[in-house]
This record gives sequence, structure tokens and C-alpha cells, in this order.
Amino acid sequence: MTTLRDRLADLAEEAPYPPDAPDLWDRGRRYGRRRRAGVAAVALAVVVAVASGVLSLVPWQEVPVHPASGESGLRLPDRVYRPSPWTPGTDDTGPVGPLVAVVETERASWTGYGSGLAAVSTEGEYVFLDLDDRTGDAVGLSADGRWLAYWYTDPDRPELSDGSDEPAAAGVAVLDTVTGETERRPLGGRHGVMPSGVAWAGSVLWAPEWQINDPEQDDSDGVIEGHSTMERVVAWDLLTGAQTDHDPTSVLTELPSATSAGDRLLILRNGGIHLVGPDGRRERIARVSGQRAGTAALDPTGSRLADLGDTDPMGDGSDDVGPIRVGRLPADPGGRVVLTTIDGPMVNELVGWRNGREVVARRLVSGSTVYEAVDVETGARSTLLAVDPELGSSVPQLATDALAAPVLDAPEPPSRQDPRLVLGAGLGVAVALGALGLLLWRRRVRA
Repeated sequence: MTTLRDRLADLAEEAPYPPDAPDLWDRGRRYGRRRRAGVAAVALAVVVAVASGVLSLVPWQEVPVHPASGESGLRLPDRVYRPSPWTPGTDDTGPVGPLVAVVETERASWTGYGSGLAAVSTEGEYVFLDLDDRTGDAVGLSADGRWLAYWYTDPDRPELSDGSDEPAAAGVAVLDTVTGETERRPLGGRHGVMPSGVAWAGSVLWAPEWQINDPEQDDSDGVIEGHSTMERVVAWDLLTGAQTDHDPTSVLTELPSATSAGDRLLILRNGGIHLVGPDGRRERIARVSGQRAGTAALDPTGSRLADLGDTDPMGDGSDDVGPIRVGRLPADPGGRVVLTTIDGPMVNELVGWRNGREVVARRLVSGSTVYEAVDVETGARSTLLAVDPELGSSVPQLATDALAAPVLDAPEPPSRQDPRLVLGAGLGVAVALGALGLLLWRRRVRA
């Protein structure tokens, strides 16, 4: 009787002898190498994908912004640059302290490009201000750089939008650059407020309420569609929180060109030089002769006035330049200021006084904007600040206390890569490595 063991032994004897395989060991090693290479390629693809995702966030974190306290002294940068569109915002950095300047420029996000308000810190660093509810272009930086006023809208009020890209304002807001907190004051009627220029005098913000009329009213009611009316002017003290409402006057309609004189506003209207206090009390301190253009300002002693003469009073305003004029205030409050024109090229804007002898003016030089210190006695000029030509027509708004501050050798802001390109390149490499791993795996299987 044949057992199973015997049958298996017979089959083993009848089987052909296996051929010599001298490269069997080498084939096994090649198989192992391909397997390890495939696994390594897949693992590297995962690492590259993860790393590219992390690196795409680095532009927001690679250079910290150094916050300054409210007591930090201002310094005037010798240059205002165009920051990278990928410069971080205050939502990422937190409050940065008193600002030297703000400027409108291009800002990028994951969904595209738009406009943003970039701030310059006392260290010459740049950060975008995340003001998500801001509407309109009008902003106001306080003299000490502590507060920034802007107009805000309310997305929960569709009547403010009316389908336009820039909805009407629901009120005025103030950002505290030291604490990062924002206070808002609602203004206006049902259809909101038209954003317009504001003015600071010390800690008091002056904001006009140009109330937008009901567009459903017609001309028979004396209202033109889209028309706005100044209902009041709000004087809001940010230190005490007190708010005083003033009836609109012909003087207060000049708020966009007003400058501060201590805790009062200096306003020129129809040849009169007026000082307006937060309580609304108005004092005419002198009269000025001749046509004028732009802003006027008192020197630190309050004894001299500087303004711009208007060389083309009947023009269309497309070339708003004029000569700097300076005169001493008369002893008699009703007297006339005799203004003397300072020799030299005309300027686009009188920004303020640097000290008792120099004013700061903005003008275009070979297509680029510069801020100059002009000696009102000798006419000598020196450049304090140059604006990066890449900012185009954007004009920085300066904290006026910085005009008297030391000049800072401003560092150039860092160049930041588009994180979308970093992420796309990383994912492309990851896909290529993954494909290589798959190819090696398939070759292993065929082998």
C-alpha cells in the first residue's frame, strides 16, 4: 500500500532539476532597492506636501513686528516704501503702537488682490490694518499717532449698500493703535452717512455728519437723488468719551483742511482765521489777504501763520500747487496778517511746522513725492522723507507730531513670496515624487 509520503517522494524524483540561477541574489537585492525607493518616494511626497503647506504660511510670520508702547517717541522715517502685498495684518501681529504714517496700497489675499491701508510703526516696520468694516477712503491719524479714525459700515443694514461697491457709513470708528481696541459711534439716518474728511485737535476727533437723504424722495420735495446734507458736526473726546454735537456752520464745513492748534482747530474761511474749541466756541484771531490754497498752520509758539498762495484761483484744481507764505499774527485779533512768499519752487501741500523756523511741505520732484523742511527765513530746503515711486499716486498721511521728531534711517520692508506659489510648487513636486513612487512600485510588481 502506497502512502502519501511515498507518492510525494516519487513526484519529487520525477520533477525537473531547477536551473542554475546565479543572479538570484542580485535580483532579490534589486527588488528590495526598488521597494525601498518606492516607499521613500511616497514618503518624501507626503513630507514635501506638508512642508509646502507650512512654508506657504511663513510670509505672515517670518519677520516679527515690534509693538511700541503709548509712551514711545515718534521718529520720522526718511523713506516710505511700498510694502509687499503679503505683509501681515494686525489680526496676525496684534497692535503695533503709535503710528508714524498710513498709506493706501495694494494688498493680497488667498483670493486675489485689492486695496489695503498700510501703517508705518515707530521702528519703520509695516503692517496692514485689518479694518474689516471700513468704507470710503477718508481716514484721520491723530497728531501723536495713537488713534486712527475711519468710517465704518454695517453689513446687516442692506439699505446702506444700495448695490454699490462702497456702501454708506453707519458711523465713525476710532482704532487705538496701542491697545488694538476699536470704538464706534453710530451716526446718520436710515440711509447712513457719506464718508468725508475728519480732523483731530489733541484727543478730540471732529467728524461731520453728511447724512444721505432718502433716495425715494424726488425733486418736488427739494431733495436731489443721492444728495447729502450736513446735519451736525460731532466733537468726540477719546480720552473722556464725551461727545458734543454742533450745529453745522460755514466754518465747520472746512474740516477737511483744518489743522490743530493745541486742543483747538485752526480753520480759514473767507479770509478769516478762526480757532474753534471742542465746545464749539469760535474765535477769529486775524484776517488774511489774497487767494489761498490748501492748508494753513500755526507755528509752535502760535505767533506765525504759514499757508499756500493760490496762483490760479479760477483753475479747475487739477494742478493744486502754490508758493509757501508766512506772516506774523497781529496783536489786534481783528487785524490782518501780512504774508510774505518764500522763494523757491511751489509745493502741493503744507503739512505743518517742524519747529519755530521750518515748515514741512510736500511736492513732486521728477514725478516722485518728497517731504521737505523749508526754512521760512532763508528759503533753504532739505529733504526729510521720500516716497517710494512704486506707491504711485498714494500719498502717506503723517502723524504731525512726527514732523518735529528725529529722522529714522528707515529699513526696507522684507520681500515676501506669494504663498500660493510656494504651495503650488510644493504640491507639484509632491505629485512628481508620488508618480515616481507609483512607477517603482509597478515595476516591482511586474518583476
